[in-house]
Amino acid sequence: MPGTPVKLTWSREQDFAADQYRPMALARVQVALDSSGNVAAWWSRLVAPSYSFQHGGSTGVDFLAITGATGIPYKFSNRLVEYVRHPAPVAVGSWRSIGCSINTFVTESAIDEAAAVSEVDPLAFRQRLLSDNARALAVLNAAAALAGWGNPLPVGRARGLAFCFTDNSYVAEIVEVSQPTSGVMRVHNVACVVDCGFAVNPDAVTAQIEGGFVHGMSSALWGQVTISSGRANVRNFDSYRMVRMRDMPIIKVQIINGNAGSLGGVGEISVPPAAPALANAWAALTGQRIRSLPLFPRSGASGGAGNSTRGGNGQTEDREDD
Repeated sequence: MPGTPVKLTWSREQDFAADQYRPMALARVQVALDSSGNVAAWWSRLVAPSYSFQHGGSTGVDFLAITGATGIPYKFSNRLVEYVRHPAPVAVGSWRSIGCSINTFVTESAIDEAAAVSEVDPLAFRQRLLSDNARALAVLNAAAALAGWGNPLPVGRARGLAFCFTDNSYVAEIVEVSQPTSGVMRVHNVACVVDCGFAVNPDAVTAQIEGGFVHGMSSALWGQVTISSGRANVRNFDSYRMVRMRDMPIIKVQIINGNAGSLGGVGEISVPPAAPALANAWAALTGQRIRSLPLFPRSGASGGAGNSTRGGNGQTEDREDD
């Protein structure tokens, strides 16, 4: 009858088809190492659509896109970061942690590869790069202790490490994985240490860190939406794989207070390190360096924890060492 409110609700299929999507991205990194294995020069270029530009924001450099590529506390002698806006017609949205998830995957994957070229332990390589930043180094060392870095692992397991500084908070994640069957990753344990300044509600911080890792794990392993003829091919969760109860690792969270006078964010900070930590663990376990996300794009909703078939979608890190 006239004047009566009517509730309109999209179906799940409509929601998938008309959403705003995480920006696709392509990144290239070049790293120059000196005779001592230190990073003498770092160059990175990111090509991605601009969320800010699409939504009427700045027409210049999109700082939401380059977060995680700039402001990194690593000690690089020389650094150049470039951003190229891609005029993609696909509507992009403010995905949890925005560009930091893309750029942290690129940076932390490249850091691990630089450590491998230098024949230095990935933890020790980062410790050297963070030696001038007491808060960052404390987070890294606490994560190593929480995960038992350096302690023997069961046969068939490996660890991967990633570090991130975002939203005025420091976070390090170490994951422990195995390959129960060929091309399948099983995540067993996660150690996550965060310094967000003064933790007003430690329980809420812990919950955000745990949930953020699960979010990052889902997207890193399987999260993928392809577009054909202007519409999404994925229309429901039967074809969009996510973390299930049987996939859940044990997550340990430690909060350290490096500066009681500061307040940092916690809602997004555990998402960016998840993908590179998993990729670094997989490389340590199998010798296979995967430079695209999702790591296992063809696993599907009915698959196991993924397979190693590479797809052409998602974000890519294309690194070269000079």
